[in-house]
Amino acid sequence: MRAPAGGGDAHAAALVFDHRTGARRLAEHLLGLGHRRIGYVAGPADRTTTRHRLEGHREALAAAGVAEGPTVHGPYERASGRAAAAELLARDPDLTAIVACNDTVALGVRAALGERGLDVPGDVSVAGFDDLPSALDAVPALTTVHLPLHGTGARAGRLATASEDLPPGGLVTVPAELVVRGSTGAVRG
Repeated sequence: MRAPAGGGDAHAAALVFDHRTGARRLAEHLLGLGHRRIGYVAGPADRTTTRHRLEGHREALAAAGVAEGPTVHGPYERASGRAAAAELLARDPDLTAIVACNDTVALGVRAALGERGLDVPGDVSVAGFDDLPSALDAVPALTTVHLPLHGTGARAGRLATASEDLPPGGLVTVPAELVVRGSTGAVRG
């Protein structure tokens, strides 16, 4: 927060991650690899982040004329990814890709697929969101959407301490960047 020159009410700035665009780019990446049967593991239904990521995913599918695959909601936990993968495969055993609401959930999805003898990305591509350090440790490394958490936190600090001017309108949209790694691949013919 920063008070305007000459006193008056304090002003505030909000830094908002562009979850919708990041999710749309991730879905477009999978569509570009030939995926048409894509399951989605969403976060808790009451979260704005969940809603925005799911909206971006659905926008990409609709723009490509692809029917939405099954969606399962759950907590942002690895165990949720394991359970959701089982449910998604029970609902559509021919899924070729699963998108998870975050990297932790994606690692649970990855584990569940491995337990079923399914190869990632050969049988099912898997992708997450957030670009946590653990995304690089997965084998293969996880395709994900990078959110610049550290840089955004630093910028929030500069805005709060008035070492950076407030943006016009007080709102900063922080872009999300697709990071393609080995966990996604082309659909097998």
